[in-house]
Amino acid sequence: MRRALGAHEAGLAALLLALLLVFWRMDPAFVSGRVQAGLLPQIGETALLAVPMTLIVVAGGIDLSVGSAMALASVSLGMAYQAGWPLEAAVALALAVGLACGALNGWATTRFRLHPLIVTLGTLSAYRGFAEGISAARPVSGFPEGFLRLGQGPLAAALFAVLSGAGSLLLARHALGRKLYGIGLGEPAARASGWDVDRIQTSLYALSGLMAGVAGGAVHGPTQHRQGGRWSGVGARGDHRRGAGRHQHLRRARHAAGHGSGACRAARGAAVRELEVEQRRAEPGGGRRAADRGGDAQRGNLPTPKRACRGRMSRWKRRR
Repeated sequence: MRRALGAHEAGLAALLLALLLVFWRMDPAFVSGRVQAGLLPQIGETALLAVPMTLIVVAGGIDLSVGSAMALASVSLGMAYQAGWPLEAAVALALAVGLACGALNGWATTRFRLHPLIVTLGTLSAYRGFAEGISAARPVSGFPEGFLRLGQGPLAAALFAVLSGAGSLLLARHALGRKLYGIGLGEPAARASGWDVDRIQTSLYALSGLMAGVAGGAVHGPTQHRQGGRWSGVGARGDHRRGAGRHQHLRRARHAAGHGSGACRAARGAAVRELEVEQRRAEPGGGRRAADRGGDAQRGNLPTPKRACRGRMSRWKRRR
């Protein structure tokens, strides 16, 4: 068994090296140390969630709700801090919320003998709905500078190193690791052997929820607040996506400005200039945030080249 595990890990390492080689051929700058170091803060929460997820998968389970649990923990921290709680108490609340989410998944899976895919798929929607309902997409700001540096510092990398090392030792050297493999290979046989399968599975899901609380409270929240200037657990990543939509809207307008009749080109050029002014105002310190105005571009509230062209043409016809 140990030989098979070694071959499997060697295959994964070879696959990783092959991917890096492909990326290097496509863009050599991507595999540079500077770029990789800049990407580390972006994957801190994912790395923390990967360790308990590995243990759950080894034991034959799955947890689809870790992202929603992380969002709910982030929202709990933000709402508690906004309500006047001390930062330490708000972080403790985020950890407790994550732990409760994971423990609920484990309890429902073992108590009702439901497949974890069904249970965690339902709690994924439930936790996400709770997070959005509690926060109402309201941003939270004003966190201490030391707390904001947690998301950009080496905290996530250090936690991941400790957790991955402990997980590797658990699976390779500890009796509990053998039990996890045994449960994954055959749960009925593990129960017949007298193992407390329910307690082990519930503990794994609780650990996954706790890591979701850590990632949402101490890593994901400070990172998103520092990058976006505004922070609200659920809406932070969505704001970045809406801002990206605004830049795409501007690129399309610039492309359309060079096509069509003279009047339409003039109208489209004016629309492009208006969009560029809006974009400059949306930069930090220049009015409303780009993340807020990105949704306006998607909803059609900003002047598009086509609407501007219609308006200019209609005014030109009235003058004629």
